Amino acid sequence: MNLVTDETGQVLEENGYLPFGGTLFRNEYNGGTFKSAYRYTGQELDSEYELYNYNARLYDPVMSRFISPDTIIPDPYNPQSLNRYS
Repeated sequence: MNLVTDETGQVLEENGYLPFGGTLFRNEYNGGTFKSAYRYTGQELDSEYELYNYNARLYDPVMSRFISPDTIIPDPYNPQSLNRYS
């Protein structure tokens, strides 16, 4: 859950999320109009495609995974790091 406030601390938006980033609820208060594009984990949500922009990759909250592989494999000798979508 996160809150969006104005400069005086008044809550404008309240957002609740499912465990992997899907939207559970959105409420607006005090004349708020859902202006903030920054949502789950503070990342920007592309409202056209419903994907979160993590700069290097896009994340799909419906699939609960990134939609492209990571370009960096930190330790090629560790099998846990070979899943480039995690």
